[in-house]
Amino acid sequence: MRFNRQEQLVLIFIIVTVLIGSGVLLIRQFRPFWFMGKPDFIAAEGKNSVSIDNPPKEVVVHVTGEVKRPDVYRLEKGMRVADAIQLAGGVTEQADLQQLNLAARAIDGEKIYVPAKLTTPPPPQIMPEPQAHVFKDIPKRQATHSNPPGKINLNTATAEQLESLPSIGPVMAKRIIEYRNTHGSFYNIEEIKEIKGIGEKTYEKIKALITVY
Repeated sequence: MRFNRQEQLVLIFIIVTVLIGSGVLLIRQFRPFWFMGKPDFIAAEGKNSVSIDNPPKEVVVHVTGEVKRPDVYRLEKGMRVADAIQLAGGVTEQADLQQLNLAARAIDGEKIYVPAKLTTPPPPQIMPEPQAHVFKDIPKRQATHSNPPGKINLNTATAEQLESLPSIGPVMAKRIIEYRNTHGSFYNIEEIKEIKGIGEKTYEKIKALITVY
């Protein structure tokens, strides 16, 4: 079958068109990187990222606390905390700058808080509880007691003398002397009942044999 020249040109055009269309379909299916270009995320990164050769020249800080104009401020990179506080109008009378490092460099995104001075109220006055032996401070010359013959003076008696009393052994005599050394002289004979182990029964046995002066 023979074609004339015009028919041959039409047939060649159709074949070329089919080949080109098939090639485009193959390219769209496999999407080679040399055809599609860089992925979107790579292109976006290149646009938005900060170049190492061009670092940011300013920092943003939030200055709050005891300053006159608390707010967010932009500083040149390398400026100090003191510069940020100055931009905020300076500090109030209640500010305590001793708690801050004013020479520290301001960091991007940092919150610079200026604290107030500590105000500690004076401790409440606590009245001392009444002591059972408050009258011991009264000079003994105000208490006039006679020293009946044969009675043992609780303020001067030795352990041996105390042990001579009814129901008073070495342990109890030691407690009496320790009580006397800790609390001072006895003001009256009934005070001996405050010593552990000496109850009303023991006191009734010895009250006629003891005295204080």
